[in-house]
Amino acid sequence: MNSNKSNLLSSEEIVNTFKGSDDHVSLEQIKSDINILYNKLCAELVALNVLFTEDILNKTAALIYDDLYARVKQDPIAITPFLIYTISKSFKVIFYYRIANAVSYFNHEDFETSKICKYYSYLLSEVAAKDTKIEIHPEAIIGERFVIDHGVNTVIGATSIIGNDCTILNNVLLGAKKITCNPKGKRHPTIGNNVNIAGGVRILGAVSIGDNTQIGPDCMIINNIPSNSTVRKESSCQIIKRNLL
Repeated sequence: MNSNKSNLLSSEEIVNTFKGSDDHVSLEQIKSDINILYNKLCAELVALNVLFTEDILNKTAALIYDDLYARVKQDPIAITPFLIYTISKSFKVIFYYRIANAVSYFNHEDFETSKICKYYSYLLSEVAAKDTKIEIHPEAIIGERFVIDHGVNTVIGATSIIGNDCTILNNVLLGAKKITCNPKGKRHPTIGNNVNIAGGVRILGAVSIGDNTQIGPDCMIINNIPSNSTVRKESSCQIIKRNLL
């Protein structure tokens, strides 16, 4: 990584020097930052010689690259890709998630090593949640060009599946129907491709949201939604009373 400090790397000071930097963020820079973060937070795995293979590193970096530029494309305040890459907390959580997800699914014949991989995937997820106030379970499956904007208090559960080209805002829950003692297996939503989910939405249980669906603020969804739908909440009302002098 270049000399600019990055919010992606834990406990490093943020310095607002993006204006003097190259606007572009390369795949090589992303791969370098993945290795830096992995070596820093997963030192036990590094010591066991459990490393990103070239293929997994390339695939993870490509996903992060596409996530970044999808965010830049749709966000009018994205002055440069480098700004989003180094400062945005809602992008940072995706960066960490992509690494944690790869680590979670590292394929090892040794059971003990697999358990250690699971531990560090959870650690990466918890570090990201602490820093960003956004929680993505490392075992969730998320497609290409994923965007979280704002994102504070958003939670994506372990068995969630999200398709390509999806955007989620703040205070969104992709959760299970029960508060506790949920059964193992599929218990979180499946979100199709090109789905936009506004702030305050709750989608609970193993329901399916079809492709090309728009979900407005504060909706509660517990049933399947077909493709090409718009969901909005109409039952709430706001009352303004004039104070009498």
